[in-house]
Amino acid sequence: ELLEKVTFLSRHLASNAKLDLVPPQSGLFAFLDISGSGLTSDEFAYNLLLEKNVALTPGISFGRNWDNHVRISLAAHKDEFEEGVALVDQFTKEL
Repeated sequence: ELLEKVTFLSRHLASNAKLDLVPPQSGLFAFLDISGSGLTSDEFAYNLLLEKNVALTPGISFGRNWDNHVRISLAAHKDEFEEGVALVDQFTKEL
């Protein structure tokens, strides 16, 4: 199921110039490169939560070098995960 979610994430965001998937090496999380959004990871996560009710972890939590990333959980139920990915995609396209 994790591989299905990563494949969905990769395919769904392929047309979004503001986001790039950092393929997960293992575990239940993936990182999205948000440098194309023009926002810091804190700004991105905060505004996404306010506007779309989707929670991600700001990359800055993992150090200064990760401030242009957010961490997304692959552990959510499939339907919720796909809805969340669609909302992240929509959010960035509206920036």
